[in-house]
Amino acid sequence: MTPKLATRLALGAAVATAAVLATAGCSFIAPQATLIHYDPAEGVGGDAGTVAIRNAEAVANPDTGAITIVFTAINTSSDAATVSISAGPSGEDSQKTLSLAAGASAVVGDDTAMLTIDDPTDAPIGGLYPVTFQSGTADSLVLQVPVLTDEGRSFLSQFVPTAVPTETPTPTPTATAQ
Repeated sequence: MTPKLATRLALGAAVATAAVLATAGCSFIAPQATLIHYDPAEGVGGDAGTVAIRNAEAVANPDTGAITIVFTAINTSSDAATVSISAGPSGEDSQKTLSLAAGASAVVGDDTAMLTIDDPTDAPIGGLYPVTFQSGTADSLVLQVPVLTDEGRSFLSQFVPTAVPTETPTPTPTATAQ
């Protein structure tokens, strides 16, 4: 092999190596997008100690103003956990306790675990409504959940709170003088 050919081969290898490093080098310094937490649905999420709260949202009945708080709770611990849920700016609108077995999850908002607030404080449709989650000795998790309707979202119709029927007084017959 002649020195000129060896130089050409070495230069070609160096250019190829530089091209590979230049095009792949950005992955060494760029953050991995799969490690960044984001909420892929309408709701929001966070962690209350060992209990993960996912896709929390409030579904409103535009006719009555009542809302149903909907979320999924996942116990990531190997022990049973209890979650206290307080809704409203000061937790005054509603309070509920949810017990989860080790590694269990529950969807709150369906018929088995309904959390409906008939007269919520400051929960305008399209706005945000504070819901506080507390589990064990961990810090409280306060989520600003979006207040949504089922308009254009038929999958939320099962969570719309129904109007509580009010009794209409039955008139009592009065005696008339003859």
